Amino acid sequence: MAVAFASLALFVFGYFWAKRVEKTVSFATNFLLFALPIYTLICANFAFLISDGYIFYSSFNYIALYFNPLMFVINFFYLFIGVPQYLFFVHLCLYAVFSAGFWIGLYRNGLKLELKYPKILALSAVVLLIGISAQMIDRNSRFLPASIERLESVAESLNDIYASNDDDITPPRGKPTLSFGNDLPKLDGATAFCYMFKSVYYAIYPAHEWYPYLQCSTTEYAYRSLIDNETDLVFAFEPSNELRELAREKGVELLLTPIGKEAFVFIVNAENPIKSLSAEQIRKIYSGAITNWREVGGADEKILAFQRNANSGSQTAMENMVMKEAKLMPAHREVFTLSMGGMIEVVADYRNAANALCYSFRYYATYMHKSENIRLLEIDSIAPNMENISNGSYPFTQEFYLVSRKDIAPNARKLID
Repeated sequence: MAVAFASLALFVFGYFWAKRVEKTVSFATNFLLFALPIYTLICANFAFLISDGYIFYSSFNYIALYFNPLMFVINFFYLFIGVPQYLFFVHLCLYAVFSAGFWIGLYRNGLKLELKYPKILALSAVVLLIGISAQMIDRNSRFLPASIERLESVAESLNDIYASNDDDITPPRGKPTLSFGNDLPKLDGATAFCYMFKSVYYAIYPAHEWYPYLQCSTTEYAYRSLIDNETDLVFAFEPSNELRELAREKGVELLLTPIGKEAFVFIVNAENPIKSLSAEQIRKIYSGAITNWREVGGADEKILAFQRNANSGSQTAMENMVMKEAKLMPAHREVFTLSMGGMIEVVADYRNAANALCYSFRYYATYMHKSENIRLLEIDSIAPNMENISNGSYPFTQEFYLVSRKDIAPNARKLID
């Protein structure tokens, strides 16, 4: 509605301004016609450039909001509904409406526009428009098309885990030799281990409400809570370099006690004919050297190679265990609504697409979020089954840990032992 009223007002303003021109359209008039559109295009190019195309909750928003104070109300409206990238185009359309009113006014006044200056100014605008178009195309190439639907999600769904019943726990073999009455260690960890330490809680803790003794806040936040001394024990894979650095900065020494092994697996759609990839093929796919399934013996389809968010257990494993020295290509991203105030762009988990490829940990993908629509790939013709995990023949096998601070509380030490 605001845009409609602004369009009408600008059209009328342009029409009556042209009626005031008496003889020729001067350079000053030409400049006023082109100045705001050119300024808008400069701001749009700059916004995309400094935000690397990731426009939500970034410097892009501030440029979009403040670049044209005359249209602050419209700017704020578009920012509030989470589509600041369209704001620049709204302004250009408004300027086009104003120009249309001006040209019609000139025509009705019997005047013609001198073409020398408009050609120069118009050429500048075209160059800037090409720049913003190229950046938009580049940005969109890194984001998922809306036509790709979610698979039964392998994204972390904590509500489902907390709502699960006691059948999801693994009972201990025999009677536990440890029990707690007070000074209870607070447990946290990666989503893939929630059922495991939920089982620990049920086996040895007295009857208590879960909070604050049992949390499942994902790998990154569990480590952060441990570093900040808000949690006593964390069930997780090794921390990322960033989390290790955070611990060093805060003077915290982490104690990692290995308690088991898990397979890091690669997942495709069940309809994908590919059954096995080599470790080198995986690295080439995720570095961008291989982009089509045909190159590895599959169908002539582009590979949608999805990644996880930084500092997650699976992303750290991907970087350290699989890619090693090879550099990960930029991840496909997705846009989803978080609240009425806007949208968030995140690294995408895998989708229910025939050409998708992603990774996770075996237990998480096959038990916690089991689906008939996916298949685990063999790596170097070795299946990620329990036997191959145990004997170490599967190449992407990783230990997981019970992690504590070095200045550990006595009962937490007992639980580790």
